[in-house]
Amino acid sequence: MAIAHFAGRCLAIPSSWYGREPFASALCQIPSINIWDDHDPTSLMSNIEHFKIIDGFGSYANETMECSVFRAIGALAHKYYMLFQHHLSPGNVDDSMQDTYIADTIPEPQYVLGPRPGPYIRAQSHNIFTRLGARIAFLGVDARTERNREQTNYRETYDCLFARVNAELDAAAWCGRPIKHLILLFGIPLAYPARSAGRSFQRLSDKLGIDAVFPIGKNAMNPFDNAIELLDDLNDHYTSNAHRNERRYLIERIQCVCAAHSVRATILSGDVHLAAVGRFFTTHKGDILPIEEDFRFINNVISSAIVNQPPPETMAKLIAHGDKIRHLNAETEECLFKLFRSNSTTSAKKPEGTTVAMPRRNFSIITENSPNNEGKLSWRQFFAKHGNRPLHFGEANAGTRHIAASNQHGKGNDGSLDVCFCVEADHQRHDGQTVGYGFTIPALEYRGPALSEPVWSETTS
Repeated sequence: MAIAHFAGRCLAIPSSWYGREPFASALCQIPSINIWDDHDPTSLMSNIEHFKIIDGFGSYANETMECSVFRAIGALAHKYYMLFQHHLSPGNVDDSMQDTYIADTIPEPQYVLGPRPGPYIRAQSHNIFTRLGARIAFLGVDARTERNREQTNYRETYDCLFARVNAELDAAAWCGRPIKHLILLFGIPLAYPARSAGRSFQRLSDKLGIDAVFPIGKNAMNPFDNAIELLDDLNDHYTSNAHRNERRYLIERIQCVCAAHSVRATILSGDVHLAAVGRFFTTHKGDILPIEEDFRFINNVISSAIVNQPPPETMAKLIAHGDKIRHLNAETEECLFKLFRSNSTTSAKKPEGTTVAMPRRNFSIITENSPNNEGKLSWRQFFAKHGNRPLHFGEANAGTRHIAASNQHGKGNDGSLDVCFCVEADHQRHDGQTVGYGFTIPALEYRGPALSEPVWSETTS
Protein backbone atom coordinates (compact mmCIF):
# COMPACT_ATOMS: atom_id res chain seq x y z
CA MET A 1 0.00 0.00 0.00
CA ALA A 2 1.50 3.33 -1.12
CA ILE A 3 0.14 6.60 0.30
CA ALA A 4 0.80 10.04 -1.16
CA HIS A 5 0.29 12.80 1.39
CA PHE A 6 0.23 16.43 0.34
CA ALA A 7 -1.15 19.81 1.35
CA GLY A 8 -1.76 23.13 -0.31
CA ARG A 9 -4.33 25.85 -0.56
CA CYS A 10 -7.58 24.41 -1.84
CA LEU A 11 -8.49 26.50 -4.87
CA ALA A 12 -12.10 27.14 -5.79
CA ILE A 13 -12.96 24.33 -8.21
CA PRO A 14 -15.98 24.83 -10.50
CA SER A 15 -18.44 21.95 -10.35
CA SER A 16 -18.03 21.53 -14.13
CA TRP A 17 -14.47 20.30 -13.56
CA TYR A 18 -15.79 17.08 -12.08
CA GLY A 19 -16.90 16.00 -15.56
CA ARG A 20 -13.84 17.21 -17.48
CA GLU A 21 -10.53 15.57 -18.25
CA PRO A 22 -8.03 15.03 -16.78
CA PHE A 23 -9.69 15.90 -13.46
CA ALA A 24 -12.54 13.43 -13.91
CA SER A 25 -10.21 10.51 -14.72
CA ALA A 26 -8.01 11.32 -11.73
CA LEU A 27 -10.98 11.31 -9.38
CA CYS A 28 -12.33 7.99 -10.59
CA GLN A 29 -8.95 6.20 -10.57
CA ILE A 30 -7.21 7.53 -7.44
CA PRO A 31 -8.81 6.50 -4.13
CA SER A 32 -8.91 9.37 -1.66
CA ILE A 33 -9.71 10.01 1.99
CA ASN A 34 -10.74 13.56 2.81
CA ILE A 35 -10.63 15.56 6.03
CA TRP A 36 -11.02 19.33 6.22
CA ASP A 37 -9.06 22.00 8.02
CA ASP A 38 -9.00 25.80 8.00
CA HIS A 39 -7.05 26.64 4.84
CA ASP A 40 -4.50 23.96 3.98
CA PRO A 41 -6.00 20.91 2.31
CA THR A 42 -3.84 17.86 3.19
CA SER A 43 -4.24 14.84 0.96
CA LEU A 44 -3.66 11.03 1.07
CA MET A 45 -3.60 9.59 -2.57
CA SER A 46 -4.03 6.30 -1.90
CA ASN A 47 -4.97 10.01 -0.76
CA ILE A 48 -5.78 12.34 2.14
CA GLU A 49 -7.16 15.77 1.53
CA HIS A 50 -8.20 18.75 3.59
CA PHE A 51 -10.89 21.15 2.36
CA LYS A 52 -10.63 24.91 2.92
CA ILE A 53 -12.85 26.99 5.21
CA ILE A 54 -11.02 30.21 6.13
CA ASP A 55 -7.62 30.71 7.71
CA GLY A 56 -7.77 30.08 11.46
CA PHE A 57 -11.50 29.36 11.53
CA GLY A 58 -12.56 28.70 15.13
CA SER A 59 -9.54 30.38 16.71
CA TYR A 60 -10.64 34.00 16.51
CA ALA A 61 -12.34 35.81 19.38
CA ASN A 62 -15.81 34.52 20.21
CA GLU A 63 -17.55 37.74 19.09
CA THR A 64 -15.90 37.38 15.66
CA MET A 65 -16.78 33.70 15.35
CA GLU A 66 -20.40 34.29 16.41
CA CYS A 67 -21.05 37.06 13.90
CA SER A 68 -23.41 36.26 11.02
CA VAL A 69 -20.68 36.49 8.36
CA PHE A 70 -18.43 33.89 10.00
CA ARG A 71 -21.38 31.63 10.81
CA ALA A 72 -22.44 31.72 7.15
CA ILE A 73 -18.87 31.02 5.98
CA GLY A 74 -18.66 27.99 8.27
CA ALA A 75 -22.08 26.67 7.24
CA LEU A 76 -21.42 27.00 3.51
CA ALA A 77 -17.90 25.56 3.74
CA HIS A 78 -19.27 22.55 5.63
CA LYS A 79 -22.06 22.08 3.09
CA TYR A 80 -19.76 21.90 0.07
CA TYR A 81 -17.09 19.96 1.92
CA MET A 82 -19.63 17.23 2.72
CA LEU A 83 -21.04 17.25 -0.81
CA PHE A 84 -17.85 17.33 -2.87
CA GLN A 85 -15.36 15.55 -0.60
CA HIS A 86 -17.61 12.96 1.05
CA HIS A 87 -20.64 12.89 -1.29
CA LEU A 88 -22.87 13.06 1.76
CA SER A 89 -25.81 15.21 2.75
CA PRO A 90 -24.42 18.14 4.76
CA GLY A 91 -27.36 18.34 7.16
CA ASN A 92 -28.98 21.59 8.29
CA VAL A 93 -26.01 23.24 10.00
CA ASP A 94 -27.23 26.84 10.32
CA ASP A 95 -30.43 28.83 10.64
CA SER A 96 -29.57 30.71 7.46
CA MET A 97 -29.98 27.44 5.50
CA GLN A 98 -33.39 26.45 6.87
CA ASP A 99 -35.07 26.84 3.48
CA THR A 100 -32.47 24.69 1.72
CA TYR A 101 -33.51 21.15 0.86
CA ILE A 102 -31.40 18.64 2.80
CA ALA A 103 -31.60 14.93 2.08
CA ASP A 104 -31.71 12.41 4.90
CA THR A 105 -28.30 11.44 6.24
CA ILE A 106 -27.21 7.94 5.20
CA PRO A 107 -25.23 6.07 7.89
CA GLU A 108 -21.70 5.21 6.75
CA PRO A 109 -19.74 2.73 8.89
CA GLN A 110 -16.35 4.34 8.34
CA TYR A 111 -17.40 7.60 10.02
CA VAL A 112 -17.04 8.26 13.73
CA LEU A 113 -19.37 11.15 14.52
CA GLY A 114 -18.84 13.64 17.30
CA PRO A 115 -21.51 13.39 20.03
CA ARG A 116 -22.74 16.99 19.65
CA PRO A 117 -22.48 19.92 17.23
CA GLY A 118 -19.52 22.24 17.21
CA PRO A 119 -19.62 25.70 18.80
CA TYR A 120 -19.57 27.64 15.50
CA ILE A 121 -20.41 25.02 12.89
CA ARG A 122 -23.73 23.54 13.98
CA ALA A 123 -22.93 20.02 12.85
CA GLN A 124 -21.34 16.88 14.23
CA SER A 125 -17.68 16.32 13.43
CA HIS A 126 -17.09 13.61 10.81
CA ASN A 127 -14.00 11.56 11.70
CA ILE A 128 -12.95 8.60 9.57
CA PHE A 129 -11.65 5.18 10.54
CA THR A 130 -10.74 2.77 7.77
CA ARG A 131 -8.18 0.18 6.68
CA LEU A 132 -5.34 0.76 4.20
CA GLY A 133 -4.50 -2.79 3.29
CA ALA A 134 -4.04 -5.77 5.59
CA ARG A 135 -1.76 -4.27 8.24
CA ILE A 136 -2.42 -0.50 8.24
CA ALA A 137 -5.31 1.33 9.88
CA PHE A 138 -6.17 4.98 9.32
CA LEU A 139 -7.87 7.53 11.58
CA GLY A 140 -8.66 10.96 10.12
CA VAL A 141 -9.55 13.43 12.88
CA ASP A 142 -11.90 16.33 12.17
CA ALA A 143 -10.23 18.90 14.41
CA ARG A 144 -12.03 21.91 12.92
CA THR A 145 -15.78 21.43 13.42
CA GLU A 146 -15.54 21.43 17.24
CA ARG A 147 -12.73 23.99 17.51
CA ASN A 148 -12.65 27.21 19.47
CA ARG A 149 -9.80 29.06 21.16
CA GLU A 150 -9.84 26.72 24.16
CA GLN A 151 -10.30 23.32 22.48
CA THR A 152 -9.83 21.38 19.28
CA ASN A 153 -12.20 18.50 20.10
CA TYR A 154 -14.59 17.58 22.89
CA ARG A 155 -13.48 15.04 25.47
CA GLU A 156 -16.44 12.87 24.46
CA THR A 157 -15.23 12.89 20.86
CA TYR A 158 -11.83 11.52 21.91
CA ASP A 159 -13.63 8.80 23.85
CA CYS A 160 -15.60 7.83 20.73
CA LEU A 161 -12.51 7.88 18.51
CA PHE A 162 -10.30 5.75 20.73
CA ALA A 163 -13.11 3.34 21.57
CA ARG A 164 -13.48 2.70 17.82
CA VAL A 165 -9.73 2.35 17.30
CA ASN A 166 -9.33 -0.09 20.19
CA ALA A 167 -12.31 -2.16 19.06
CA GLU A 168 -11.02 -2.39 15.48
CA LEU A 169 -7.48 -3.31 16.55
CA ASP A 170 -8.84 -5.96 18.95
CA ALA A 171 -10.98 -7.44 16.19
CA ALA A 172 -8.02 -7.59 13.80
CA ALA A 173 -5.87 -9.35 16.41
CA TRP A 174 -8.62 -11.89 17.18
CA CYS A 175 -8.76 -12.73 13.47
CA GLY A 176 -5.05 -13.47 13.48
CA ARG A 177 -4.22 -10.48 11.24
CA PRO A 178 -3.08 -7.75 13.65
CA ILE A 179 -2.70 -4.13 12.58
CA LYS A 180 0.97 -3.08 12.65
CA HIS A 181 0.70 0.61 11.76
CA LEU A 182 -1.86 3.25 12.74
CA ILE A 183 -1.83 6.35 10.52
CA LEU A 184 -3.46 9.40 12.10
CA LEU A 185 -4.31 12.53 10.13
CA PHE A 186 -4.42 15.94 11.84
CA GLY A 187 -4.47 19.14 9.82
CA ILE A 188 -2.11 20.85 12.28
CA PRO A 189 1.11 19.19 13.55
CA LEU A 190 1.28 17.78 17.05
CA ALA A 191 5.10 17.64 17.14
CA TYR A 192 6.26 21.11 16.11
CA PRO A 193 8.00 24.04 17.91
CA ALA A 194 5.39 26.61 16.85
CA ARG A 195 5.31 28.69 20.01
CA SER A 196 9.03 29.39 20.39
CA ALA A 197 9.58 29.98 16.67
CA GLY A 198 6.56 32.25 16.52
CA ARG A 199 7.77 34.37 19.41
CA SER A 200 11.21 34.70 17.78
CA PHE A 201 9.58 35.70 14.49
CA GLN A 202 7.40 38.27 16.25
CA ARG A 203 10.36 39.83 18.12
CA LEU A 204 12.45 39.98 14.95
CA SER A 205 9.68 41.52 12.86
CA ASP A 206 8.93 44.08 15.60
CA LYS A 207 12.57 45.09 15.66
CA LEU A 208 13.34 45.11 11.92
CA GLY A 209 9.91 45.51 10.36
CA ILE A 210 7.77 42.88 8.66
CA ASP A 211 9.19 43.64 5.19
CA ALA A 212 12.72 42.96 6.38
CA VAL A 213 11.84 39.53 7.76
CA PHE A 214 9.04 38.44 5.45
CA PRO A 215 9.26 40.63 2.34
CA ILE A 216 5.82 40.33 0.75
CA GLY A 217 4.36 43.57 2.13
CA LYS A 218 0.74 43.85 3.14
CA ASN A 219 -0.02 40.28 1.96
CA ALA A 220 1.82 39.09 5.08
CA MET A 221 -0.87 40.63 7.30
CA ASN A 222 -4.04 38.87 8.38
CA PRO A 223 -7.07 40.90 7.18
CA PHE A 224 -9.23 39.96 10.20
CA ASP A 225 -7.01 41.20 13.04
CA ASN A 226 -4.05 42.80 11.20
CA ALA A 227 -1.59 40.33 12.72
CA ILE A 228 1.25 38.66 10.83
CA GLU A 229 -0.30 36.04 8.55
CA LEU A 230 2.00 33.17 9.56
CA LEU A 231 1.50 33.99 13.23
CA ASP A 232 -2.27 33.54 13.14
CA ASP A 233 -1.50 29.83 13.49
CA LEU A 234 -0.24 30.35 17.05
CA ASN A 235 -3.71 30.34 18.59
CA ASP A 236 -4.61 27.47 16.28
CA HIS A 237 -1.66 25.19 17.04
CA TYR A 238 -1.69 22.32 19.49
CA THR A 239 1.48 23.81 21.00
CA SER A 240 -0.28 27.07 21.95
CA ASN A 241 -0.87 27.70 25.65
CA ALA A 242 -4.61 27.16 25.21
CA HIS A 243 -4.20 23.71 23.65
CA ARG A 244 -1.06 22.25 25.22
CA ASN A 245 -2.87 20.24 27.93
CA GLU A 246 -5.25 18.80 25.36
CA ARG A 247 -2.26 17.98 23.14
CA ARG A 248 -0.52 16.12 25.97
CA TYR A 249 -3.71 14.22 26.73
CA LEU A 250 -4.13 13.31 23.05
CA ILE A 251 -0.55 12.05 22.61
CA GLU A 252 -0.78 10.02 25.82
CA ARG A 253 -3.98 8.36 24.59
CA ILE A 254 -2.26 7.47 21.33
CA GLN A 255 0.62 6.01 23.33
CA CYS A 256 -1.90 3.91 25.29
CA VAL A 257 -3.19 2.46 22.01
CA CYS A 258 0.37 1.70 20.85
CA ALA A 259 1.23 -0.10 24.09
CA ALA A 260 -2.02 -2.06 24.25
CA HIS A 261 -1.85 -3.36 20.67
CA SER A 262 1.88 -3.20 19.80
CA VAL A 263 1.00 -0.92 16.90
CA ARG A 264 3.24 1.85 15.55
CA ALA A 265 1.50 5.24 15.31
CA THR A 266 2.48 7.79 12.67
CA ILE A 267 0.87 11.22 12.36
CA LEU A 268 0.36 13.08 9.07
CA SER A 269 -0.10 16.87 9.10
CA GLY A 270 0.15 20.01 6.99
CA ASP A 271 -0.62 23.70 7.65
CA VAL A 272 2.88 25.09 8.45
CA HIS A 273 3.86 25.81 4.83
CA LEU A 274 7.04 23.70 4.78
CA ALA A 275 8.32 20.13 5.12
CA ALA A 276 9.47 18.72 8.46
CA VAL A 277 9.39 15.59 10.64
CA GLY A 278 8.55 15.96 14.32
CA ARG A 279 8.72 13.02 16.71
CA PHE A 280 8.04 11.84 20.23
CA PHE A 281 10.17 9.19 21.97
CA THR A 282 10.89 7.81 25.43
CA THR A 283 13.10 10.06 27.55
CA HIS A 284 16.66 8.78 27.64
CA LYS A 285 17.53 7.76 31.20
CA GLY A 286 20.68 5.69 31.33
CA ASP A 287 19.84 2.55 29.35
CA ILE A 288 18.49 3.37 25.89
CA LEU A 289 15.30 1.62 24.83
CA PRO A 290 15.54 0.27 21.26
CA ILE A 291 13.16 2.20 19.04
CA GLU A 292 11.69 -1.07 17.77
CA GLU A 293 10.38 -1.60 21.34
CA ASP A 294 9.52 2.05 22.12
CA PHE A 295 5.73 2.56 21.96
CA ARG A 296 6.27 6.29 22.60
CA PHE A 297 8.21 6.67 19.34
CA ILE A 298 5.72 8.48 17.08
CA ASN A 299 6.71 10.39 13.94
CA ASN A 300 4.76 13.40 12.71
CA VAL A 301 5.23 13.67 8.93
CA ILE A 302 4.56 17.32 8.02
CA SER A 303 4.09 17.92 4.32
CA SER A 304 2.64 21.23 3.13
CA ALA A 305 2.81 23.97 0.50
CA ILE A 306 2.26 21.95 -2.67
CA VAL A 307 0.48 24.90 -4.35
CA ASN A 308 0.90 28.12 -2.38
CA GLN A 309 4.19 29.94 -2.04
CA PRO A 310 6.35 28.48 0.76
CA PRO A 311 7.80 30.75 3.46
CA PRO A 312 11.22 32.38 3.15
CA GLU A 313 14.45 30.85 4.37
CA THR A 314 14.25 33.13 7.42
CA MET A 315 11.21 31.27 8.73
CA ALA A 316 12.89 27.86 8.35
CA LYS A 317 15.92 29.12 10.25
CA LEU A 318 13.72 30.48 13.05
CA ILE A 319 11.96 27.10 13.27
CA ALA A 320 15.34 25.39 13.54
CA HIS A 321 16.52 27.90 16.14
CA GLY A 322 13.40 27.34 18.23
CA ASP A 323 13.65 23.55 18.06
CA LYS A 324 15.10 22.10 21.25
CA ILE A 325 14.67 18.75 22.96
CA ARG A 326 11.39 19.34 24.82
CA HIS A 327 9.51 17.30 27.43
CA LEU A 328 5.90 16.38 26.76
CA ASN A 329 5.77 14.67 30.16
CA ALA A 330 8.18 12.90 32.49
CA GLU A 331 8.51 9.92 30.14
CA THR A 332 8.34 11.51 26.68
CA GLU A 333 10.64 13.89 24.81
CA GLU A 334 10.08 15.53 21.44
CA CYS A 335 11.94 17.43 18.73
CA LEU A 336 12.29 17.75 14.96
CA PHE A 337 14.34 15.21 13.00
CA LYS A 338 17.39 16.36 11.01
CA LEU A 339 16.23 14.88 7.72
CA PHE A 340 17.17 17.54 5.17
CA ARG A 341 20.92 17.04 5.08
CA SER A 342 21.42 18.73 1.70
CA ASN A 343 19.60 21.34 -0.35
CA SER A 344 17.20 20.32 -3.11
CA THR A 345 19.04 22.49 -5.63
CA THR A 346 22.57 23.72 -6.21
CA SER A 347 21.42 27.24 -7.12
CA ALA A 348 22.59 29.85 -4.63
CA LYS A 349 19.51 31.92 -5.43
CA LYS A 350 17.13 29.39 -3.89
CA PRO A 351 16.45 29.07 -0.14
CA GLU A 352 18.56 26.41 1.53
CA GLY A 353 16.28 25.79 4.46
CA THR A 354 17.75 23.92 7.43
CA THR A 355 18.34 20.31 8.38
CA VAL A 356 14.96 20.20 10.20
CA ALA A 357 12.72 22.39 8.00
CA MET A 358 12.56 22.70 4.21
CA PRO A 359 10.70 25.78 2.84
CA ARG A 360 9.84 24.27 -0.54
CA ARG A 361 6.75 22.93 -2.25
CA ASN A 362 6.63 19.24 -1.46
CA PHE A 363 4.59 16.10 -0.98
CA SER A 364 5.40 12.84 0.78
CA ILE A 365 5.01 9.18 -0.16
CA ILE A 366 4.62 6.48 2.49
CA THR A 367 4.84 2.81 1.50
CA GLU A 368 4.76 -0.37 3.56
CA ASN A 369 7.69 -2.72 3.23
CA SER A 370 5.28 -5.62 3.01
CA PRO A 371 6.24 -8.98 4.54
CA ASN A 372 4.93 -10.47 1.28
CA ASN A 373 7.76 -8.86 -0.69
CA GLU A 374 10.72 -10.98 -1.71
CA GLY A 375 14.17 -10.21 -0.37
CA LYS A 376 16.03 -10.19 2.90
CA LEU A 377 14.79 -8.75 6.16
CA SER A 378 16.41 -5.39 6.90
CA TRP A 379 15.47 -5.08 10.62
CA ARG A 380 18.45 -4.28 12.85
CA GLN A 381 18.75 -2.57 16.22
CA PHE A 382 20.59 0.72 16.29
CA PHE A 383 21.25 2.95 19.30
CA ALA A 384 21.61 6.72 19.52
CA LYS A 385 21.28 9.32 22.26
CA HIS A 386 20.33 12.46 20.34
CA GLY A 387 16.64 12.80 19.59
CA ASN A 388 17.02 14.93 16.46
CA ARG A 389 19.53 12.51 14.93
CA PRO A 390 19.02 8.92 13.74
CA LEU A 391 17.55 6.80 16.54
CA HIS A 392 17.33 3.45 14.74
CA PHE A 393 18.80 1.62 11.76
CA GLY A 394 16.03 2.78 9.43
CA GLU A 395 17.16 6.38 9.91
CA ALA A 396 20.84 5.79 9.16
CA ASN A 397 21.79 7.88 6.10
CA ALA A 398 18.39 9.57 6.22
CA GLY A 399 18.01 12.13 3.46
CA THR A 400 18.83 12.01 -0.23
CA ARG A 401 21.03 8.89 0.11
CA HIS A 402 18.46 6.78 1.96
CA ILE A 403 16.96 3.73 0.25
CA ALA A 404 13.46 5.16 0.79
CA ALA A 405 14.42 8.04 -1.55
CA SER A 406 15.52 5.62 -4.29
CA ASN A 407 13.77 3.27 -6.71
CA GLN A 408 13.94 0.65 -3.94
CA HIS A 409 11.34 2.59 -1.96
CA GLY A 410 8.85 0.20 -0.36
CA LYS A 411 10.54 -2.95 -1.65
CA GLY A 412 11.76 -4.27 1.71
CA ASN A 413 9.85 -6.91 3.66
CA ASP A 414 10.35 -6.15 7.36
CA GLY A 415 6.93 -4.56 7.90
CA SER A 416 8.32 -1.03 8.26
CA LEU A 417 7.13 2.10 6.43
CA ASP A 418 9.34 3.88 3.91
CA VAL A 419 8.79 7.66 3.89
CA CYS A 420 10.01 9.94 1.11
CA PHE A 421 9.57 13.72 0.87
CA CYS A 422 9.51 14.81 -2.75
CA VAL A 423 10.81 18.38 -2.60
CA GLU A 424 10.59 20.81 -5.50
CA ALA A 425 14.04 21.13 -7.07
CA ASP A 426 13.52 24.54 -8.67
CA HIS A 427 10.32 26.59 -8.53
CA GLN A 428 11.17 28.18 -11.90
CA ARG A 429 10.98 24.84 -13.70
CA HIS A 430 7.64 23.61 -15.00
CA ASP A 431 8.40 19.88 -15.26
CA GLY A 432 7.75 19.23 -11.57
CA GLN A 433 11.21 17.81 -10.90
CA THR A 434 11.71 16.86 -7.25
CA VAL A 435 14.49 15.62 -5.00
CA GLY A 436 13.75 12.83 -2.53
CA TYR A 437 14.55 12.79 1.20
CA GLY A 438 13.88 9.41 2.77
CA PHE A 439 13.80 7.50 6.05
CA THR A 440 12.08 4.42 7.44
CA ILE A 441 9.64 3.97 10.34
CA PRO A 442 10.02 0.54 12.00
CA ALA A 443 7.14 -1.63 13.13
CA LEU A 444 6.62 -1.87 16.88
CA GLU A 445 7.50 -5.01 18.83
CA TYR A 446 6.30 -4.20 22.34
CA ARG A 447 5.49 -6.93 24.88
CA GLY A 448 5.28 -4.88 28.06
CA PRO A 449 2.29 -3.89 30.20
CA ALA A 450 -0.54 -1.68 28.98
CA LEU A 451 -0.80 1.90 30.22
CA SER A 452 -3.43 3.56 32.35
CA GLU A 453 -5.61 6.06 30.51
CA PRO A 454 -4.33 9.65 31.00
CA VAL A 455 -6.21 12.18 33.07
CA TRP A 456 -8.19 14.88 31.30
CA SER A 457 -6.91 18.04 32.97
CA GLU A 458 -9.48 20.43 34.41
CA THR A 459 -7.68 23.22 32.53
CA THR A 460 -8.36 21.37 29.27
CA SER A 461 -11.63 22.77 27.96
